[in-house]
Amino acid sequence: MPFSSMYDTICVSSSTPEELGSITMIVMPFSSVYGILYGFLLILFNLNPVLTLSLRLRDDIRVDSKPVSLCEETPGVESHSGYIRLQSGVLNEYGIDSAQDYPVNIFFWYFQNRKKRTDSPLTVYFMGGPGASSLMSLFRENGPCRVNSDSNSTSTNAFSWNEHSDILYIDQPVQTGFSYDFAEPGVLHADDNLVLDRDSGETRVEIESGSRRGFFSSHDPRNTPNSTQVVARSTWFFLQVWMQKFGKRESSNNKINFWTSSYGGHFVPQLIQYTLARNARPSQAPPLTDQAGYLAAIHNFRKSDGCLAKIQACRNNFTDADDKSSAASNVDDVCREANHYCGKHVASIATGRSYFDIAYPDNFLANPLSETYLGYLNQKHVQDALGVPVNFSANAPVVAQAFSSTGDNVKGGSLEALASILDAGVSVTMMYGDRDFACNWLGGEATSHAIPFSHSQHFSSAGIDDISMPGYPVGAQVRQAGNLSFIRVYSAGHNVGLQQPQLAQTIFQRAIAGFDIASGTVPASGYSTKHVYKQWEHSGESLPFSPEGACYTWNLGLCSDRLRMLYLEGKTLVQDYFVVEDDKGHCVPNLERPAANMTDSASTPPPSRKGPKQGSAVRPCNMSLGMRGMSFRWVTRSERALQCRWCQHLGPT
Repeated sequence: MPFSSMYDTICVSSSTPEELGSITMIVMPFSSVYGILYGFLLILFNLNPVLTLSLRLRDDIRVDSKPVSLCEETPGVESHSGYIRLQSGVLNEYGIDSAQDYPVNIFFWYFQNRKKRTDSPLTVYFMGGPGASSLMSLFRENGPCRVNSDSNSTSTNAFSWNEHSDILYIDQPVQTGFSYDFAEPGVLHADDNLVLDRDSGETRVEIESGSRRGFFSSHDPRNTPNSTQVVARSTWFFLQVWMQKFGKRESSNNKINFWTSSYGGHFVPQLIQYTLARNARPSQAPPLTDQAGYLAAIHNFRKSDGCLAKIQACRNNFTDADDKSSAASNVDDVCREANHYCGKHVASIATGRSYFDIAYPDNFLANPLSETYLGYLNQKHVQDALGVPVNFSANAPVVAQAFSSTGDNVKGGSLEALASILDAGVSVTMMYGDRDFACNWLGGEATSHAIPFSHSQHFSSAGIDDISMPGYPVGAQVRQAGNLSFIRVYSAGHNVGLQQPQLAQTIFQRAIAGFDIASGTVPASGYSTKHVYKQWEHSGESLPFSPEGACYTWNLGLCSDRLRMLYLEGKTLVQDYFVVEDDKGHCVPNLERPAANMTDSASTPPPSRKGPKQGSAVRPCNMSLGMRGMSFRWVTRSERALQCRWCQHLGPT
């Protein structure tokens, strides 16, 4: 795709000069049709000089926390959850956010290193979105546990990143995940429409099929930041506060890593840049498309009044100012129009494939265990253990709405911030799954070459090499020169850690240790990849077979249209939030008793690439409405491919 470096959410890894310790920033592709990059952004800081703790806790700035025994079951490894709490006006007082006239309660969950508790760096992780919860990655990719199919218990994750670092997950900005301004009662409907009791008049909101009553944030877009700059400054402030309570960890290692994902590629480069600036003045610190669609997108991107021109108009007028003047409002109008136009006429050209993994249809649940954390985090015993007063949602539309209102996505600044921190000695590693459309690797690679730092020519002339791991097939390639590297991960979509967990953990380990990504044996300083390949090497992968998949009722968007409608009409049997039986008593692929009855599987030939015909016969489930403890089912032809993809999570059957 020829759209690359105008939009610039970044995925990066980094290392600062000796006196500042090291910074590693790893990111994967998001929104890359425009050149927005998605990924994991990891940054390593030396705690003392970088995070100058001049801020002190007081009545209107505090940290509440409690020990937690969930998820991490390794003996002796501590875990704490809690809130960073700021009363109204605190961020305004410190020059962080002039619009903060509401309380802020930022949720965090901290885990110790499993192995080196006395000599472990700290990794701070938060998602992008904007408005995506970091707990999404905790349970799906890199946290200490995975949620089981019952949505009520967990299993240890051998590829957790706290094998190599203490890790702190933060839900930011406010109203994301478990973070909130005010906790208010209401109903979240199946279409994700939230109706608070105060907005429903005197009539109590009716609970319909798929709707859930609970407590939620105010859902007011005025009560959350609406720009990358404010989020970067606020996150710096939150860490200042958190360190007042947790700065004296059991570990004596004072390095800090930051890792972010997706839209966080906007946040973290500017967070690092802002942190370095504050450190300098510590006294002030507190085939996805058809041909016609593709050509139309090219035209809409390049024409005189098209996407590119609108982005440039936005950036020509934008300044990094936190004000509410009419001039700033006019700039927001220009940028909002550019963002809307590009999103509608350039990015939205997919033809029924998933935005986050083009290998699958957009309503197919490729890995059913990837969504079970949603049910788990809404269990009362889990919320009581974490000490949270609000229900959990993985994404906060109100936060996305606030950012969209200012056109933040196209205002830029990330490339310049990356150049600044690279030249300051920060290491940056950009990591992309090659099946991600949202942040595609082509836009990511183009952006890596477009970063205007002093060693850009050195990077562009570096070669391409395999990432090698003992006993592991080659699953990725890398271009690296000194403190900048770009990684293409094969057969992975938006969430590399979900589909390639061991590979993602290895890249994380090598990045924070300051070694080359290809082998993990050579210090990164002065290193560059050899020309093993003239171009990126990968071919022969075919699309996986995608019949009607599982339907998990906490994420109806990934259910087939048929099962979603049947569920909303109350015509399905549901067990542990999975639809297990349709309105005709036929089995639906699920994880409750996978492959419990293999009667016909041995003699069943592999499924056709065309998939099952509409209306084809399906064996009835051996389960009745009155026997909810029993969930034996027959394995149909269309489920064979599903078993193959699930076996690595389920073990032998």
